Amino acid sequence: MNHYSPQPPPTKLVLWIMWFALISGLVMIYTFAAPKGGDGGKTLQYFPMIPFAISIFIRWVLLPKATTIAAAMPIFIVGMALAEGCGILGMFIVPQLKETYLVLALLGMFQFAPYWAGKLK
Repeated sequence: MNHYSPQPPPTKLVLWIMWFALISGLVMIYTFAAPKGGDGGKTLQYFPMIPFAISIFIRWVLLPKATTIAAAMPIFIVGMALAEGCGILGMFIVPQLKETYLVLALLGMFQFAPYWAGKLK
């Protein structure tokens, strides 16, 4: 017999922990794994802006439509991952602009700070 008990919905604390962990992960990747220098291709220098722009759309268009924390969680994760992707792509595809893309990624991730979760159930 299967004794399935439903999981409680995630709390705001879970959102804060995930937010902090993803930001910390990006900073650690930058600190320990980013190339020390290099000259990336000029043709791809704006490529890391694509996930950054999508994360902005997710934050300001899709995330406000969520009514519960459980509904907002996957949107939050995808948006944070795309903002983080801007920094990671910038580090490895365009190493001469890695600091610029790190700052953009952090700004993109800071906009996902779960202050918006205060109105959710």
